[in-house]
Amino acid sequence: LVAQARRGQAWALWLTTLSASGTSQARCELVEAGRSAGVEVRLGPRACAVATVARLRSLRPRSNPDAPALRCAAFGLEHMLNGGGAVLAEEEVEEEGGGRGLEVLVKGAGTALFFASQAPALLLLAGAPLPASAVSYSPTDRLLRVQLALPSNDPATLRLSF
Repeated sequence: LVAQARRGQAWALWLTTLSASGTSQARCELVEAGRSAGVEVRLGPRACAVATVARLRSLRPRSNPDAPALRCAAFGLEHMLNGGGAVLAEEEVEEEGGGRGLEVLVKGAGTALFFASQAPALLLLAGAPLPASAVSYSPTDRLLRVQLALPSNDPATLRLSF
């Protein structure tokens, strides 16, 4: 699998492989602007791989454009075959105090998966704070997992504030 990012673009790739015995492995790869990145995938007999590609956003405070960028990508539902289908829209937002955030229109139930270079300070789902038990962040692999339980598959806005 080879990916190319154009100037000013970057992508995050979530790759899940499933073996014939039913075991799965997943990993996140980043594709930077102006670089080709080959992602090696080795499959045994009766095995498969599913790749989800998401735009990797660089969020910088407008008041300080020289500040290091916070990087974030919305993959969708982690355990859904076409998990990216749970992400209906994304929009960068300016936070009070000059911070940056991302609003993601999501639908479905399950674990929403994000690449995030740091943990968000606040997560709101449909305007309400999410309980700590619904959120986990791993600084090692920079993955954010958010438990979604949206009724009737109705879309809702998930706001990540950094």
